[in-house]
Amino acid sequence: MSHNLDNICDRFYHHETQAVLEGPMLRDKKMIKRDILNKFRSIGEDEIDMLPPKWLESDYFSKLKPEEKKECKKAINELISTGIVENVKEPVWNLRLTQKGADLIY
Repeated sequence: MSHNLDNICDRFYHHETQAVLEGPMLRDKKMIKRDILNKFRSIGEDEIDMLPPKWLESDYFSKLKPEEKKECKKAINELISTGIVENVKEPVWNLRLTQKGADLIY
């Protein structure tokens, strides 16, 4: 049962970010990490593996509900602490995919 649910979630989260954000379901940390990694995947290997800060702050984070924003901060910090992404410019999130992250998604 859990495997089927994961497959359904995987298919659902491959849609455009905007469509996903408009859904009624609250985003948890796992979903947010998946959204971020999917955005890196959509940028492609040939580009500099850097998330556009505008996307993360204006297009994604700003549209989350308050509870989801807390989860988003946790998700990003977890991606950083596990070495999948690195924040190259603080205090804002300017995330770059590491080699470990690239190996994971490509």
